Amino acid sequence: MLKGKESADLCVSETTQSRDIVLKVYNGVSSIADLAIQISAASEEQSMVSQEISRNISNINDASRQNLAQAEVVEEEANKIEQRTNVLSSLGLTFAQK
Repeated sequence: MLKGKESADLCVSETTQSRDIVLKVYNGVSSIADLAIQISAASEEQSMVSQEISRNISNINDASRQNLAQAEVVEEEANKIEQRTNVLSSLGLTFAQK
């Protein structure tokens, strides 16, 4: 009878230890799952930020091209103005000499 009680007590003790170990494993797995969710969310945010940065760089590139085209037009117009100024200056000298 005593041996049966000792065996039952040992079984209860080992069962309690097993339960505690399983609980620790469960808590560890839960923590890992929570971290995986956080990592996934952070990765998604980083992906969205990267896409936004890419769009902004593309917009800057487009604006730079437009600015270059407009600067070229301004340069052409400035050259035309300079040529006309030279013509007017020559005409002015012609009248001044008479």
